[in-house]
Amino acid sequence: MTGRRQFMLQAAAALRPASSAEELERQVRALRPAGVHAGERSVLDNLDGRARERLAAIPRKPAMLSHGQAAVLRNQLERSLGFRQLPWPPDLQARNTGVAGRPGYRIEKIVFQTFPGTQVPAHLYVPESLSGSAPAILFYTGHWWPDSKTHPDFQTFCVNMARLGFVVFVFDAFGQGERGISQRDHRRTESLLVGISQQGLAEYETQCALEYLLSRREVDPKRIGMTGASGGGYNTWMTSALDGRIAVSVPVVGTSEFAEQIHSSIEHDFYQASEHCHFVAGLIQYANNHELIALIAPRPLLIISASVDRSFPIGGVRAVAEYARELYGQAGISGKFGFSEDSSAGHGYQRNKREASYGWFRRWLQDTGDGGAYPEPATEIPAWDAPELRCFPAGQNQPAGPGIIAAVRALAASRRPANQLPEAPPPRHPMFRPNLTRARVQRIEIPVEPGLAIPAFLVRPASA
Repeated sequence: MTGRRQFMLQAAAALRPASSAEELERQVRALRPAGVHAGERSVLDNLDGRARERLAAIPRKPAMLSHGQAAVLRNQLERSLGFRQLPWPPDLQARNTGVAGRPGYRIEKIVFQTFPGTQVPAHLYVPESLSGSAPAILFYTGHWWPDSKTHPDFQTFCVNMARLGFVVFVFDAFGQGERGISQRDHRRTESLLVGISQQGLAEYETQCALEYLLSRREVDPKRIGMTGASGGGYNTWMTSALDGRIAVSVPVVGTSEFAEQIHSSIEHDFYQASEHCHFVAGLIQYANNHELIALIAPRPLLIISASVDRSFPIGGVRAVAEYARELYGQAGISGKFGFSEDSSAGHGYQRNKREASYGWFRRWLQDTGDGGAYPEPATEIPAWDAPELRCFPAGQNQPAGPGIIAAVRALAASRRPANQLPEAPPPRHPMFRPNLTRARVQRIEIPVEPGLAIPAFLVRPASA
């Protein structure tokens, strides 16, 4: 046989019979090829190379998408995320659990439902003395596990935007903040069984939050902006690409050239398997971050990045920004695209990044200023775990996992297996169990594709 079905035998001469299990182990170790440590990343390197090749094959040109092209691309993205399978419209059952008054604004503590029985704690920052409907910002927090919506940088952003006249809605992502039980409660791999990526769960809950925000009488539905940092920046890309109701987008430290992000994720062990929001099933078959830009254009877009960022290497971010600059320029709307690179601080939503964001939202949602950075005043905020900020009673965080698992089970139960395998017949002969203390060993490699082989040992009885 040839190709994938061919077995490549190496060290084909069988070893002498081993007289004990310890001797067999020693002989197996001796068959380990020299320099094997250099090849232990072969699977990951193969994955890295395949991702780069696939992304490089995506056709791209600096021109605005037609309506039909955008519709096809959005449909592909929705299928990869899978969230359209979930119940819609949502039964939000929103309620106000308290109000914290502050100079110039108030914080309404809101709890709303996404999946049945799954409660989401949120803060709605409302400016004082509104004379009419106001512009609003939907804020997705990203992966800040214990504090989430009350992270000091996020609180500071929300406070200052409210003082500038914006309504801001920020909520805890599943597995974080007041929904935080463990990182496992965020890494909901069960959803993959029914074709929903983890980012699809995030998108579903973001859509629910957007529905609530639009239900508020204080909000002008034509002036909705969105932002967030890290995973929140990535979620800003996804939601803005899919939903035209997001009028202005500011993804912060969540922009990547996907091949570079995959490569950097390999280097730091895929976030230690604590989440996989950034890895959407099938996405790189048809889209890089560039295609998300094409779906957002011609709406105003500001990319905010850090010069040093392990998860989002700046070289890839600059390449994405250059494509956006060209795309908006070709359409004659270069002023609607901005790029801000912060060399003073790394991954996060620190002061320079917030000031860039303030100025952009003021320009495009309030028709004020030129879009440049707006200075941030001294801002006092409570501690992230202050009791006055809690939406749930103290010590009663509520996990998202049970509701998500129930939704996945309901979807799985509603489907009929397409190709159910027949049960294996019972063996007609007893299983052969060789005496491994009298055995011969061969090292083999099984090629699965060019540059990638499965190493194995073939252990056989010493006698016929």
